[in-house]
Amino acid sequence: MQISAITGISYINAAMAIQTVSAPLKRKLAKLGINAEEVKSDEEAQAIIAEKEQTKKADEVNEAQSVQNVSEELDYYDKELMSEIKLLASDLGMYVSEDIDMEDLLYNISVKISMIQSLFENNDNLKKVADQFNDRYQDLYARYMSKKNFLSTQIVV
Repeated sequence: MQISAITGISYINAAMAIQTVSAPLKRKLAKLGINAEEVKSDEEAQAIIAEKEQTKKADEVNEAQSVQNVSEELDYYDKELMSEIKLLASDLGMYVSEDIDMEDLLYNISVKISMIQSLFENNDNLKKVADQFNDRYQDLYARYMSKKNFLSTQIVV
């Protein structure tokens, strides 16, 4: 009977020697989408969790940098587009205040071009000039709308 007692104790000792993952770490692993049954110890679980958290932080930094880059590109694009719109307004003989927004300026330009087109409708040479102004306006307006549509599809975080 003594041999079976020793064997029983050996199994208990062997079972105790097998490391398992603690319940809190299992929950953390589950939250990260990792099967806790595949992890052998708390140390391994902690290493996996630390790696995943580091990756998550790096992804957040990359996303923030990407948002910053897009913001800078849009700001540059806005300035460039506004500069071209102001040049067209100037070519049409319009005064442009510094604080006017792009949409209002585009509307004012369209009104001015409509007036010019109606004035020059009987003169082919001047009508061509008015049409050239209108072509420039249409290009700028399309670019403005493209940017506006792009922004409306972006998710603001």
